[in-house]
Amino acid sequence: MLYQKILDSDASYSAHVSKLTRFIEHRHADIEIHYCISGSMKINVDKKDYVLQKGDVILINSMVSHQVPDNEDNEDLVIIVGPTLLKKHFSLFSSKRIHSPVCSLYENNDDELLLALNETADLCKNGQTDELMTIGNIYKICALLLAKYDNPTQDKNQDLRTVQNVDKALDLIYYHYFQPVTVDDAASATGYGKSNFCKIFKNIIGETFHSLLNKQRVSVACTLLRQTNMSISEISQEVGFSETKTFCRIFRSLYDCSPGQYRKEKSK
Repeated sequence: MLYQKILDSDASYSAHVSKLTRFIEHRHADIEIHYCISGSMKINVDKKDYVLQKGDVILINSMVSHQVPDNEDNEDLVIIVGPTLLKKHFSLFSSKRIHSPVCSLYENNDDELLLALNETADLCKNGQTDELMTIGNIYKICALLLAKYDNPTQDKNQDLRTVQNVDKALDLIYYHYFQPVTVDDAASATGYGKSNFCKIFKNIIGETFHSLLNKQRVSVACTLLRQTNMSISEISQEVGFSETKTFCRIFRSLYDCSPGQYRKEKSK
């Protein structure tokens, strides 16, 4: 799974209209909102498939995995909202456990939310640069979505600081996987004690730090096996494993075959 930084340090939001096209499974700290303007579109959120029709909106919360299959006929408004825009209100979103993220606005007569989404889409399509109008609409959209997805029985507790700290640990996994990264390094980067970090990381991401680090290393190794003539031991070292036998053992546990068998199969 890819960890993606959507917004750079100077951006607090992003809004654009486009056709929703294929994108591999990924996650990010920012909140992502999709509004189907026309046609229909498929999207997978937290391992579940959804099909959005015209007038449907889907909320993808912070650190929730999602991916996009091929879509042929859709027009989609995509809004990305970062913590620097919502500030303390970001935690109101990130603390929610959303079980049914799709809302049909036409069926529910959500005129106010429809108006804000359509106005934002028009601003994007017309190339207007009225930032205050766009930001105002995004604030309204977020406020209305918070009320719509309100769930008094929270079972996931993560505030803005927690999300930002876990973000630092994910940086180590996805951008420094080839180095001898340890849980101690990740705990130090996030400012938590080791035991507390492990609990927080698994609570938010859904798996342990070591498990996700190994998946990233093996994922890169698969690319090298397919696209290069590097030896198994060279690839093992390249992706951050200190011992080839450890690399082979973890590879087999994830792909149910050895790196050599994988290379042979993919080269056919």
